[in-house]
Amino acid sequence: MNDDAVRAVWLAVQTSGDAAAMGTPTVESVLREERLANQQERRIRFLLAVALIALCPVLLWAAAHGRTPLVRGAYGLMAIGVSVLVAAEWLWVRWSRQGLPGPADTRSQLRTAVFVLARQADLLKMALLWCAPIFIGAGMIAYWIARARSVTGGVALGVATGLAWVVAAAACFAKGRAIDERRSRLEQALGDLSATMS
Repeated sequence: MNDDAVRAVWLAVQTSGDAAAMGTPTVESVLREERLANQQERRIRFLLAVALIALCPVLLWAAAHGRTPLVRGAYGLMAIGVSVLVAAEWLWVRWSRQGLPGPADTRSQLRTAVFVLARQADLLKMALLWCAPIFIGAGMIAYWIARARSVTGGVALGVATGLAWVVAAAACFAKGRAIDERRSRLEQALGDLSATMS
């Protein structure tokens, strides 16, 4: 759910019969937090898109012109990993657009937002798997460096790659948990709205 969706929910609330019910402090704070979270998410997605646009051609060139088959395979895996990131970003944007308001009442919009946030949280929690090709490719480069250049350099790169994989997976998992918390707050707001209207 993005900032436009939150704004449209506010408009729907103000023009519908749900306005009195939605005036509760819980719902207002949830929608305010959603707006702030979506602004931060938009900045992060922009930086990710710039990085992917810059990285794809470099990895494809390296996969075609690497020194050895091991190096070419490693860069090929990394290019596949970046492609998976692009696909994950596309899914994220697509699901966010599904959270945009349509000709629905406030409760339907909140239900849609809860559903979209649940899928986005699941996607982030699986980051350990879908970012694996990038880190496996970097590990292959570390192995090549250890064999052909410097054992110390290869081991250092391998350890750094492993740590980066763990940190990235942990950060994505934590973000998924944070989205789950946002989803829980929206579910609570939805419950408050349903209770007030019944």
